[in-house]
Amino acid sequence: MEKFMAGLGIFCGVFLAFFLIVLFSGDLAVMVPIVGFSTVIAMLGVVLINQQRELEARRRAERRRLNQLNSNNEQTKGSLS
Repeated sequence: MEKFMAGLGIFCGVFLAFFLIVLFSGDLAVMVPIVGFSTVIAMLGVVLINQQRELEARRRAERRRLNQLNSNNEQTKGSLS
């Protein structure tokens, strides 16, 4: 639900920015697509960075879990000997 609300907030923010650009640009309405593409590229960059961080965090957690399992297995093998 947090990601949905974040997406909705970004969408509303971009809509407001476009509205203000069109409202105040007057004859410079050509700037709207340029600013729009720039905003979309920036948002995609943020999304990709967040996905990369989440993937790295998952990998670290998986490594930690595997290391704990390995150390537990070694301890049980040592106690059985």
